[in-house]
Amino acid sequence: MQLADAFQLEGLRILCQEFKVTGLTIENACVLFQQRHEGADEAEKHFAWSFMEDNFAQIMKMPSFLELGFDRLLLLLQSDNVCILCSVQYEV
Repeated sequence: MQLADAFQLEGLRILCQEFKVTGLTIENACVLFQQRHEGADEAEKHFAWSFMEDNFAQIMKMPSFLELGFDRLLLLLQSDNVCILCSVQYEV
C-alpha cells in the first residue's frame, strides 16, 4: 500500500485495499484491527471496526483479543453495537 501511495498507483492501491478487506477473518481480526487503526485510511478503519462489532462473540474468544492495546479494547467494549452480555455464555 505504501508503494502504491508513494508512486501514486491508484490501481495498485485499490487492489491492496480489496485484498485487505477480503483477508479479514475471525482469526486475524484483532491483529489487523490494531495495525489498521495505527496507519489506515478512514474507510479501512470503518470496515475493520464494523467487522469487530459484528463478530464480537467469536472474536473475543481468540487469543489475539487480549493482545489488543488497552485503548482499542476500551473503544470496542464501550461500543453501542457490541452486546457483551449477549456474547458471554454461562456454563452451569
